[in-house]
Amino acid sequence: MKIRLLLLSLTLWMTGCFSTYKAPASGPTALVKVPSDVMNLGSLFVFDNAQCANVRLARIDAEGTIALPAGRPVFIGSKRDTRGLAVEVYCKSLVSFVPQPNAVYETNFSVDFNSRRCALEVKQLLPSGSQQREPSLRPFHHKDCDSFWTQP
Repeated sequence: MKIRLLLLSLTLWMTGCFSTYKAPASGPTALVKVPSDVMNLGSLFVFDNAQCANVRLARIDAEGTIALPAGRPVFIGSKRDTRGLAVEVYCKSLVSFVPQPNAVYETNFSVDFNSRRCALEVKQLLPSGSQQREPSLRPFHHKDCDSFWTQP
Protein backbone atom coordinates (compact mmCIF):
# COMPACT_ATOMS: atom_id res chain seq x y z
CA MET A 1 0.00 0.00 0.00
CA LYS A 2 2.76 2.47 0.93
CA ILE A 3 4.69 1.65 -2.25
CA ARG A 4 1.58 2.21 -4.38
CA LEU A 5 0.97 5.59 -2.68
CA LEU A 6 4.63 6.52 -3.15
CA LEU A 7 4.47 5.63 -6.87
CA LEU A 8 1.27 7.63 -7.33
CA SER A 9 2.80 10.62 -5.54
CA LEU A 10 5.96 10.38 -7.63
CA THR A 11 3.93 10.17 -10.86
CA LEU A 12 1.85 13.23 -9.94
CA TRP A 13 4.97 15.14 -8.94
CA MET A 14 6.72 14.33 -12.21
CA THR A 15 3.78 15.15 -14.47
CA GLY A 16 2.13 17.80 -12.35
CA CYS A 17 -1.56 18.47 -12.68
CA PHE A 18 -1.20 19.99 -16.12
CA SER A 19 -2.14 18.73 -19.53
CA THR A 20 0.59 18.71 -22.15
CA TYR A 21 0.76 21.37 -24.85
CA LYS A 22 0.31 19.96 -28.37
CA ALA A 23 1.55 21.78 -31.45
CA PRO A 24 -1.10 22.98 -33.92
CA ALA A 25 -2.12 20.27 -36.38
CA SER A 26 -2.68 22.81 -39.17
CA GLY A 27 -2.12 26.45 -40.00
CA PRO A 28 1.01 28.57 -39.90
CA THR A 29 3.47 27.96 -37.09
CA ALA A 30 6.70 29.34 -35.73
CA LEU A 31 9.45 27.31 -34.11
CA VAL A 32 10.61 28.22 -30.60
CA LYS A 33 13.95 26.91 -29.38
CA VAL A 34 14.07 26.33 -25.65
CA PRO A 35 17.66 25.96 -24.43
CA SER A 36 18.20 23.25 -21.84
CA ASP A 37 19.13 25.86 -19.23
CA VAL A 38 15.61 27.32 -19.51
CA MET A 39 14.12 23.98 -18.57
CA ASN A 40 16.75 23.50 -15.86
CA LEU A 41 15.79 26.82 -14.27
CA GLY A 42 12.04 26.35 -14.44
CA SER A 43 9.09 25.04 -16.41
CA LEU A 44 7.59 26.51 -19.57
CA PHE A 45 3.79 26.77 -19.86
CA VAL A 46 1.45 27.72 -22.71
CA PHE A 47 -1.93 29.43 -22.15
CA ASP A 48 -4.92 30.08 -24.41
CA ASN A 49 -5.18 33.74 -23.42
CA ALA A 50 -4.06 36.45 -21.01
CA GLN A 51 -6.43 35.09 -18.35
CA CYS A 52 -4.23 31.96 -18.13
CA ALA A 53 -7.02 29.75 -19.46
CA ASN A 54 -6.17 26.14 -20.29
CA VAL A 55 -2.66 26.03 -18.84
CA ARG A 56 -0.49 23.35 -20.48
CA LEU A 57 3.02 22.22 -19.75
CA ALA A 58 5.32 22.57 -22.77
CA ARG A 59 7.10 19.31 -23.56
CA ILE A 60 10.21 20.14 -25.49
CA ASP A 61 11.12 17.74 -28.33
CA ALA A 62 14.50 16.05 -28.81
CA GLU A 63 15.76 19.09 -30.77
CA GLY A 64 14.81 21.39 -27.90
CA THR A 65 11.92 23.07 -29.73
CA ILE A 66 8.18 23.57 -29.67
CA ALA A 67 5.90 24.83 -32.45
CA LEU A 68 3.51 27.67 -31.66
CA PRO A 69 0.67 29.03 -33.81
CA ALA A 70 1.81 32.01 -35.89
CA GLY A 71 0.06 35.23 -36.82
CA ARG A 72 -1.84 35.65 -33.54
CA PRO A 73 -0.85 36.38 -29.94
CA VAL A 74 0.49 33.46 -27.91
CA PHE A 75 0.80 33.45 -24.14
CA ILE A 76 3.65 31.65 -22.40
CA GLY A 77 5.06 31.67 -18.92
CA SER A 78 7.77 30.21 -16.80
CA LYS A 79 8.25 29.87 -13.08
CA ARG A 80 10.98 28.83 -10.72
CA ASP A 81 10.41 27.35 -7.29
CA THR A 82 13.45 26.41 -5.21
CA ARG A 83 11.81 26.63 -1.81
CA GLY A 84 13.42 24.13 0.54
CA LEU A 85 16.83 24.37 -1.12
CA ALA A 86 19.86 26.36 0.04
CA VAL A 87 18.78 29.46 -1.93
CA GLU A 88 15.01 29.84 -1.87
CA VAL A 89 13.47 31.60 -4.87
CA TYR A 90 9.91 31.70 -6.14
CA CYS A 91 9.38 33.83 -9.21
CA LYS A 92 7.34 33.86 -12.39
CA SER A 93 7.32 35.57 -15.75
CA LEU A 94 4.34 35.76 -18.12
CA VAL A 95 4.75 37.13 -21.65
CA SER A 96 2.84 37.29 -24.91
CA PHE A 97 4.06 37.82 -28.45
CA VAL A 98 2.87 37.35 -32.03
CA PRO A 99 5.04 34.76 -33.78
CA GLN A 100 5.54 35.29 -37.50
CA PRO A 101 4.87 32.31 -39.81
CA ASN A 102 7.96 30.11 -40.33
CA ALA A 103 10.07 32.31 -38.04
CA VAL A 104 12.45 30.80 -35.48
CA TYR A 105 12.65 32.16 -31.94
CA GLU A 106 14.67 31.39 -28.85
CA THR A 107 13.62 31.80 -25.22
CA ASN A 108 15.80 32.83 -22.33
CA PHE A 109 14.64 32.42 -18.74
CA SER A 110 16.86 34.19 -16.24
CA VAL A 111 16.73 34.23 -12.46
CA ASP A 112 18.32 36.89 -10.28
CA PHE A 113 18.77 35.07 -6.98
CA ASN A 114 19.63 38.30 -5.14
CA SER A 115 16.44 40.14 -6.05
CA ARG A 116 14.40 36.93 -6.37
CA ARG A 117 13.09 38.03 -9.74
CA CYS A 118 13.00 36.23 -13.04
CA ALA A 119 12.44 37.17 -16.65
CA LEU A 120 11.37 35.28 -19.75
CA GLU A 121 12.66 36.81 -22.97
CA VAL A 122 11.98 35.84 -26.56
CA LYS A 123 14.34 36.70 -29.40
CA GLN A 124 13.86 36.08 -33.09
CA LEU A 125 16.72 34.25 -34.80
CA LEU A 126 17.33 36.01 -38.11
CA PRO A 127 18.55 34.29 -41.32
CA SER A 128 21.80 36.26 -41.00
CA GLY A 129 22.51 34.38 -37.77
CA SER A 130 21.92 37.39 -35.55
CA GLN A 131 19.16 37.78 -32.97
CA GLN A 132 16.71 40.55 -32.24
CA ARG A 133 14.37 41.01 -29.30
CA GLU A 134 10.86 40.16 -30.43
CA PRO A 135 9.19 43.59 -30.89
CA SER A 136 5.70 42.29 -30.02
CA LEU A 137 6.89 40.79 -26.70
CA ARG A 138 4.80 42.07 -23.79
CA PRO A 139 4.50 41.03 -20.15
CA PHE A 140 0.97 40.26 -19.03
CA HIS A 141 -0.91 39.68 -15.82
CA HIS A 142 -4.52 38.97 -14.98
CA LYS A 143 -6.17 38.23 -11.64
CA ASP A 144 -7.26 34.82 -12.97
CA CYS A 145 -3.59 33.88 -13.33
CA ASP A 146 -2.98 34.26 -9.60
CA SER A 147 -4.50 30.92 -8.59
CA PHE A 148 -1.93 29.14 -10.76
CA TRP A 149 1.04 31.43 -10.26
CA THR A 150 0.73 32.42 -6.61
CA GLN A 151 3.00 30.53 -4.29
CA PRO A 152 1.09 28.21 -1.95
